[in-house]
Amino acid sequence: SGQNIPCGSYYSYVAATAGTGASLTDDGVNASGSICPKGWRLPTATTSNAPAFMYGNWKTGDFYALATAYGANLESHYIASTTSFNDNAGPGTMPSFLFGGFYLNAAFSNSGAHGYYWSSTSNSTPAAYALNFTQSSVDITLGLGRLYGFSVRCLFETRDITDISTMQEISPAIAANTTVGTTATLTDSRGGVTKSYTVAKLADNKVWMTSNLDLPGGTTITSNDSDVTANFTLPTSATKNADNNNLTDSTQFADDNTAYVFNSGNNTNCGASGQNIPCGSYYSYVAATAGTGVNVTGDGYNAPSSICPKGWSLPTSTTSNANANTDNNWKTGDFYALTTAYGANLESSWWENSAETGGNFYSNAGPGTTPGFLLAGRYYNSTLSYSGAEGYYWSSTFGPSTNAYSLSLGPGYVNSANNYYRGHGWSVRCLAES
Repeated sequence: SGQNIPCGSYYSYVAATAGTGASLTDDGVNASGSICPKGWRLPTATTSNAPAFMYGNWKTGDFYALATAYGANLESHYIASTTSFNDNAGPGTMPSFLFGGFYLNAAFSNSGAHGYYWSSTSNSTPAAYALNFTQSSVDITLGLGRLYGFSVRCLFETRDITDISTMQEISPAIAANTTVGTTATLTDSRGGVTKSYTVAKLADNKVWMTSNLDLPGGTTITSNDSDVTANFTLPTSATKNADNNNLTDSTQFADDNTAYVFNSGNNTNCGASGQNIPCGSYYSYVAATAGTGVNVTGDGYNAPSSICPKGWSLPTSTTSNANANTDNNWKTGDFYALTTAYGANLESSWWENSAETGGNFYSNAGPGTTPGFLLAGRYYNSTLSYSGAEGYYWSSTFGPSTNAYSLSLGPGYVNSANNYYRGHGWSVRCLAES
């Protein structure tokens, strides 16, 4: 009714999603970021990862929950033409949505008559979903072009890892909301192949992957889906012949400053005592750090990027910007925090070779348990070796000379700052950013 109420600012969909919605092309997928304050997010039109208009998928979104809580009947349709939602949604009432109209082509339209509010949910390019309402109707999945300038209302983040379905949906707030011991299975569709990973909030109070990263060689990762600021393409995976010994592509052998990937294919000999557990993929340090490890030169410094999904990163062996193996610097790393949380005694050294305490970490870290580190061995010199006997996991931390740091473990020992050649192909576990 034209009340004297400020309209606030108007944002395109890409602006509202802090750029993370720019590359989304699938209907029903949510952008991973927003311009909301820390701990807040854009509401969703659907969380189904499928078109909002199909099979009642609109019922999974935040706008559905809000509108129905205020009287809209959206049980069989995503639009309600007769509703008390708007009676409760006007200026000065709860939830106080404004009839701010929209901004497009340097002009304001429909102010005082319509309210338009972006969701985080993509429609097929170049559209996205929004909430639209008038005095007599509400549409919780309006699909319009992303260049429209709509209003933004942020929602406080209450979800944990059981409320999301993809790796890229993680956020520091979601990780913080998750209680220790909670587990979930999330998907990652980078490279055009959907992989499923188990994740959990572990005893160090952080959310970890509890299965090994298996990102295929040849995948191009971007800042919209991965822990990078510039596009990076992994080299095509090396593969083995049937004799399980010779590479079919010898060019994948690398020195310590070259990225390479080895995919073990159907090799499943990576559990303790040879249990039938897939080994996943192996990466050189430079590959694991998405090429950024080449430019790190100081012992104890961390590479700025990785091949982990967006919102995740490689664990650290130290954050001291100094040699991890001296002056108790190993105690500043993520691997130290994790291993000591599971019983390893690393108070006076970065490694423990004791069946009683080092073994206690392994007994909690073996296949089928939490945190579920596999004895996946390593790939080097055309050979996959030590599978079923030892496990090696890259950190982001650069080491001396041609080395980098990692977690290594086996029955009876654990080393949170193992220092070895960057050219080895080791496993990757990612850690949710906090």
